[in-house]
Amino acid sequence: MANIYRPSGQTPKPPWRQSHQPQRPLTPADRFGVAAMLGTLGGGIVLIFMAGWSGAGLLLIAILAFYVVARASKNDGDKVTFAQIIGFVSAATVIWAPLLLLATHVVPFTIAGWLADGLFIASLVWGVFEKLKGVDKAIAALLAASMTAYLVLMPSPKAFDDPDNEAAKWRVALSVSNEYGDPVSDALGLCTVFAPWEARPVAVDPAQARRSDAEGAFEPWSFTEDPKLKTVACFALKEAAEDNAGYPAQAAMTVGLARGITHPAKIELRENAHPDTAYLVVDARAETDSPWVQLSLELWDGRPTAGYGGTGYNFIERKGWNLDADGAFVLDARSANADLYVRTVYREQNDGAVKLFHIGPVTLGTRRRIILNVKNNP
Repeated sequence: MANIYRPSGQTPKPPWRQSHQPQRPLTPADRFGVAAMLGTLGGGIVLIFMAGWSGAGLLLIAILAFYVVARASKNDGDKVTFAQIIGFVSAATVIWAPLLLLATHVVPFTIAGWLADGLFIASLVWGVFEKLKGVDKAIAALLAASMTAYLVLMPSPKAFDDPDNEAAKWRVALSVSNEYGDPVSDALGLCTVFAPWEARPVAVDPAQARRSDAEGAFEPWSFTEDPKLKTVACFALKEAAEDNAGYPAQAAMTVGLARGITHPAKIELRENAHPDTAYLVVDARAETDSPWVQLSLELWDGRPTAGYGGTGYNFIERKGWNLDADGAFVLDARSANADLYVRTVYREQNDGAVKLFHIGPVTLGTRRRIILNVKNNP
């Protein structure tokens, strides 16, 4: 057994406690970096709870930025350089600027992002990059390029949208018509926005849908999220009722979106086949300020053979009518082939009118829409 000389009074350290390199004392740069990193790490944890996966992604970017600047600081000795300070500040900005945005919405997310990206690139240019070696240089270059590419190409995370910022809002105005170009009233419609990496919507949710007015238009949908790379999917349908055979759901996609703009979207609905029935759709119009209005429409096979309110041998049907929405007469084969007339009986508070309109036959399996001015011209 070999003799190992050991000075008296010294006990050998176990191998796992032996230090092969002398430990470097903490420099001012180290202390500054550790303080900034701990503060940012705490803010990053809070950001994860507030913004979910977006917050986790921002925390990862901040950690990588701290790593790059810390490696440059280690290679630069004991000095605290201006470039290092900017680098640490940029990493902290990645976390604390979004936290400030969530609390106040003082500036858009993209402005805060460009601030952090600009500070990080400035720190690389002013000295951090030249202090890095090998893989660290590649990490720094890739991180700077990735941050810039994200801000240019990708939308801001939804968590940072400001619902009260009118300047950031954009809208989608949907309208529906049938195969004849006539507006479809009382249809169900829904517009929603999605990104390429999100599940594509496929149907109308009646709980969130809106109804079209007499002109086939819906109240526009308003969005505040970043429209970059986004697509709007609009759906519309109309349920079968007494005056229609039903319109199956159709969809339209809108791209090329931008803030501050109302984007139009149009859907053509095609009615289910109704070979044994025809529809005569009447859009009754009257300009009036009267608080009380009453309107009824009579359908006749030929000219009426009785006064209004009465019936004759060629009388077909009488209906009350609404000036704010279209209505329809449902015609069977006999009525559709008749020489149809419509008589309108209009009453308001201080006026009234009875008018007769010649319509003619309506082809079975089709829908014909007419516009009638039911009030006497002034």
